[in-house]
This record gives sequence, structure tokens and C-alpha cells, in this order.
Amino acid sequence: MESKIYYNAQIITMEEECPIAQAMYIEDGKIQNVGSDEEIMSLKKEDTILIDVEQKVIMPGFIDSHSHLSSMIFHYLLIDIGTDKCKTIEDIVEVLKQEYTRNPPNQNEWLIGWGYNNDIFEDEKHPTKYDLNKISTSVPIMILHALGQCAVCNSPALKLFGYAGKDFKVPTGGIVEKVKEDTTGLIIGNALYDTDVIPFPSVERIICALQKAIYEYVSNGITTIQDARTGALEYVLLKNLSDLNKLPVDVISYITKDTLKKAKPNPVESICYQNRYRVGGYKIELDGSPHLRTAWLSKPYYIVPEQKADNYRGFPIKTDQEVEEECIRCIENEWQINAHCNGDAAIDQFIEAYEKAVKHQKHKKDLRAVMLHAQVIRDDQLEKMKELKMIPSFFLDHIYYSGDYYHETALGALRAKKVCPLKSVIEKGLIFTIHQNAPVISPNVLFSLHNAVNRTTRKNRVLGEEEQISIEEALKAVTIHGAYQIFEETEKGSIKAGKKADFIILNKNPLEEEKSCLKDIKVLETNKEGITVYKREKDCL
Repeated sequence: MESKIYYNAQIITMEEECPIAQAMYIEDGKIQNVGSDEEIMSLKKEDTILIDVEQKVIMPGFIDSHSHLSSMIFHYLLIDIGTDKCKTIEDIVEVLKQEYTRNPPNQNEWLIGWGYNNDIFEDEKHPTKYDLNKISTSVPIMILHALGQCAVCNSPALKLFGYAGKDFKVPTGGIVEKVKEDTTGLIIGNALYDTDVIPFPSVERIICALQKAIYEYVSNGITTIQDARTGALEYVLLKNLSDLNKLPVDVISYITKDTLKKAKPNPVESICYQNRYRVGGYKIELDGSPHLRTAWLSKPYYIVPEQKADNYRGFPIKTDQEVEEECIRCIENEWQINAHCNGDAAIDQFIEAYEKAVKHQKHKKDLRAVMLHAQVIRDDQLEKMKELKMIPSFFLDHIYYSGDYYHETALGALRAKKVCPLKSVIEKGLIFTIHQNAPVISPNVLFSLHNAVNRTTRKNRVLGEEEQISIEEALKAVTIHGAYQIFEETEKGSIKAGKKADFIILNKNPLEEEKSCLKDIKVLETNKEGITVYKREKDCL
């Protein structure tokens, strides 16, 4: 059994009884001991590998509490039309035209772009099918918004989705935008998700894209990755990649209703990893996003979208009965449920449905229901969540990327400063986690920690100074609390004897840095069960 000693380090253990150490002893992928250099060196065997960390920082690997690995894989199969490349709709058309000319799609293939953000366009307008028809009126073309909750299609793509002509059915919780009875090409929510029309890429291309996606996670210090909306196709994809031993770190899935019907996951997967893959529970979506003004609020938006009534406050995706039925199904099967709830009306719906389901089942087991995003959450809802032992998981980077838009347009100043109210959550005594929702944004955990501590927007506005938290509190959210959320706190989340040797090495100590500099800390190395899965090149420092 291979053994290693990491010494001359600053080890942030995330364990209260011994928060800081100098060295650790690893054997067979597990941490055997943690302590001073002298204590750990006394355990050295003849063949033990000694690694001088040179006073760099060791801490537990980050736990991804909500992202979409399968979407990240597809992201690397798509054309980048993000804001770094495309500042206007004309830029998008030009980038897609160039790609169409260089690599013409084969028969039945689509041309798909990813990452546009209409916030930066004139009047915040989305592109239309007419823009994309300039590229081709025979090949299906679709561009996905950076948030992943809406897309724009050209005419052939709309036809394949079933949204051509004047009369078509839109799935509940979806929108197909029309102007004067003519579709614009914009499709939102379930209108985008409820379809199998897009053809699957080759295995070779998928494996190549997987390697790029995994690299992005591990280069940011993540050792456990989540796939948070695993449909039937995504389940087959991840299961096959696991069977091929292509997953170097742990991947945990949250499956959809569709997956249960079509793929029938093995219940054993919810208990233990098989080739680094397991199904952890069930995922439902209850509303949209404040960014798109589709989150379901209890009070109207600060500025309502064009062509909406003055009292417009978003909309639900599911009925109360549907949500309650899905909660009951999860509790009956002892599945953890992860619910996407951005607006406070959606949060009310989930809390009330879950509470009814718990009473209906008279269930005693702690299933740690997770409320995802919870951006527009109220204090009274936090109290109720505590009673139900729910875990809120916050998308903190919206503070930076969308905070000004929330303040000026979507929510107004009072509601905007309470977006993702971490300090209030701590004061209420709730465990919470922080996520990046990749590929909506890069899984840069250190940047999320920066946003939790500073709460500064693009325009350098502090959005709710009273909700800033300490770096120690933020670190818990991505380590020990992240492990708790997925029922793996005895295996992961801290540097402790008996736990998996999932750890990272940083160039600076986040506990000692100025809070304005947290985003500049670099991950030098990522290790999964004692094996290095990422090492930063020295010339990249």
C-alpha cells in the first residue's frame, strides 16, 4: 500500500478541535493521521513518499453542491458565443457563420452555440430566429443563453421542437415567445427541456469533452462533482462513462421524473459509488430565474417585462398538487429531493408541499431536502426551513454578475440587498452550501467565496453589506457542509484521520488574505484519494 507524508504545510482541516496542522499521513487513499511535522514524520515507513509543501496551504477538496456535469460536457461540444467573444447580436451571427463555413454540419446535425447574454445587447433584446436564419434555413441552429434556462432557435430547429406554425402545444412551465402570432425563436424553461429532438454526438467526441469538463472542475479544486438535472439520456451517458472508468473524481446525480420512467436507475447507486458514480436523489424545478424575470415572486417585479401586466410576478412550473405528489414519492422511497426555487412564492410552494408530504408519510428519517438557489427568500421562510431540516444552497455569483440588474430592474433596492442572505441563514442556525451552477458560470469556487464575503457587483456596488459573512463561514459551505448535504460527511469535507484523501493545495492562505483578494488565490494541486488529478504549471502562477 502506497503511503505519503505531506509536511511543512499550513493545513486548514475544517475540524473545530484541531483547525490547523502542519503535516498529514496518507495510505491507500485515506488520511491516516494529521498533526505536527514531528508527530507525522515519526510514522514514516521505509517506502513512504515525503512531500515538502513549502508552507503552501492544504485544505479539503471542494464539494460541488449544485452544477450540471452533463451540460458541461455538452458545453465543450458547442460553439462559444459568450460575452468575451460576442458583444452584439451581429457578433453572434458572424461567429456562427464562420463555424458553419469551417465545419459544415453533417446530415441530421445541429449547429449549437452557448453562452450569449442579452443583458449586454441594445435594449437587452434576445436574438431572433430571423438572425439565425441568416446563417441557414435548412440546418437546425440553436443558441443557448448563459443561464441555460432559455434558447433561441432558427426556423428548422423550431419545427423540430414542434413550435412551428400558429397552433402548437407548449409544455407546462415553458414559454415560446410570440409577437403578433409569430414565433420569435425564443423558448424558455420546459419548452426547452422537454424534448429529445437534438441528436447525440459520437462517443469519441463525448469522451474528449468529458476530459475538458472534468479538467475545469479539478483545476478549481473540486473533488466531488454533481450532475443536478440528470435526464434519461444524461443518465445513460454518465453510467456508460462510469462503466468505462472515465471518471477520475466522484460524480453524484439527481435524476428527473423522466429518468425514472425511461432509464430505471439501480437503487444501489443511491447508496454507494460504482466506478465513481452514484445517484443521490431526485430533482424538481418550481420556477425560473430573477435574471429572466421568470422566478415566481410573492410581489410584482420592480420593473415588469414588456407586454406583461403591472402585477406580473413570474409563474410556477408545477401545480401545488404535482409538487406535493413528487415530495411524497421521494419520502416514500427515502430519496433526497433537490428543488429549484428562486422566487419566494416558489419557496412557499415547496415548503408547504414538503411539510404536507412529511406529515402524510409520518417519516422519521432525515432526508435533508435541498432548496436550490433560494435567491429571493424571506426570513420567515428560513424559520420554516429550519423546522423541516432543509438545506439552502445558494448561487452566490449572481451577486456579482446580476446584482446591478436585480437592484435596478428586476427586484429593486430592498429585495436586491437580501438576495442570498447568508448572514441571516447563519443567525437562524441553518446549514447552507454555495454553488456555481456550472456551466452557467465556471465552477470557480474561490470566486464564489469572494462573493460571499464581499457581496460586490460588477459596478462595485455592495449588495447587502449586512449579509456578508466571514471566510471561515464561507469555507464550511464548500467543504464540510457540502459533504453533509450529500450524506458524505463521515468520508469527505475535512482533513481528518479515517476520511478520504480528497484535498487541494493553494498558493495562499484564505484565512490570512485581505477579503478583497480572495478571488486571486490559485489552486496549485488537486488530489482525489491521494492521487493527483490536477497540477498547475509553474509558469501559470
